Amino acid sequence: MPSEAPSNMEAKLLNTSTVYVKWKAPPAKYHNGILKSYNVIVRGVNIYENISKVLTNITIESTSSSIMLANLTEGVTYTVSVAAMTNAGLGPYGIPI
Repeated sequence: MPSEAPSNMEAKLLNTSTVYVKWKAPPAKYHNGILKSYNVIVRGVNIYENISKVLTNITIESTSSSIMLANLTEGVTYTVSVAAMTNAGLGPYGIPI
């Protein structure tokens, strides 16, 4: 499995309900094999009710290093965590953004 998490995550607010999130792959020396995909977890915390839950847990191809989050709701705080996957397994998740 990769021994280092994806890094340099950035989020850009496109409008009141859409955010574009991008990241960089771990350095090649930490891949521990060919980079196959990324596992992306999106969590939401409803600040009014103080309820946290996983909203999305998806796998995307390694050729993509970004995701568009649309239909976001006012009053919910969102976090995104990304981990790289090789044939050896899933690496660590990066610091959520």
